[in-house]
Amino acid sequence: MFIYKIKLKIVQSREDDWLLWMTTEHLPKIIDTHYFLSCLFLKLLETPEISYSSYEIQCVSESHSQIVQYETTELRLMHELLKKFGKEIKDIQRGIYKIMPSI
Repeated sequence: MFIYKIKLKIVQSREDDWLLWMTTEHLPKIIDTHYFLSCLFLKLLETPEISYSSYEIQCVSESHSQIVQYETTELRLMHELLKKFGKEIKDIQRGIYKIMPSI
């Protein structure tokens, strides 16, 4: 199992609009691609920047290749995000993680 993780910061003045859009439109579209089994949507409670809030999206996939395929075929979803909120978002980081056995 693998996790596709996206971290970003959103300016607080647009945070409510962004949250509504993420939960009603963007995240459902990600799940509808069928590359992921589930997604967690997380907010960092302690953030060093006063005017920005930090968020993380963790999407679980059965394989690394499904995430790579998602990244190459679903660029339109990232373009939608940047078109709608690109000026208010910063520090976008993405990564693929392998879920290791628990202790």
